[in-house]
Amino acid sequence: RLGTTFASHRFQEYLASPTLDYGGKEMPQAPSDITTAEIGYKVLPGMRIALEIVHQGEYWMNNANTVRYPGHTLLNLRGNYRFAKGWEAWLHVLNLDDEHYAYSASSSYSGVGTYTPNTQNTYSPGAPRSVMTGLALALKATAAGLLVAIPCVALNNALRRRVRVKLAAFDAQRELLGKGDMTHG
Repeated sequence: RLGTTFASHRFQEYLASPTLDYGGKEMPQAPSDITTAEIGYKVLPGMRIALEIVHQGEYWMNNANTVRYPGHTLLNLRGNYRFAKGWEAWLHVLNLDDEHYAYSASSSYSGVGTYTPNTQNTYSPGAPRSVMTGLALALKATAAGLLVAIPCVALNNALRRRVRVKLAAFDAQRELLGKGDMTHG
């Protein structure tokens, strides 16, 4: 599989001040291209693995088009196994090579005056390597299917609530220990 988009987003008119005109400049945080490619292999009947490459192209980080994010490329690994009627186990390893990248990058530098990257650039870090696994059951829209699906949805919601409570407790404990700002050790 292969999918790609190419785009150009420009300000037609953008007069930020009487002396600062961004008209005709490319809009910040708009990647020039996004491409996804996947190659899959059926290992056994009902079992498939796939390697996926996701590329986000470079983009300007500011309105003046003077600070650029270089883009990034991530590798993902996906696998699934259908082992019984309607049942499927799956595994996803996202960011397989644990690439350090920015989910978003911006700069407050206007293009005028001194450029100080450490104070004017902002990067939101992308997710590190993540492993997810799950079990899926495909149900037909029958009364029996609904009898199974409704409790599963209720269980899923209850588990999500418990995770939110645990995460809130963890965050509160971390604050008590004085480690609220994880970016400065």
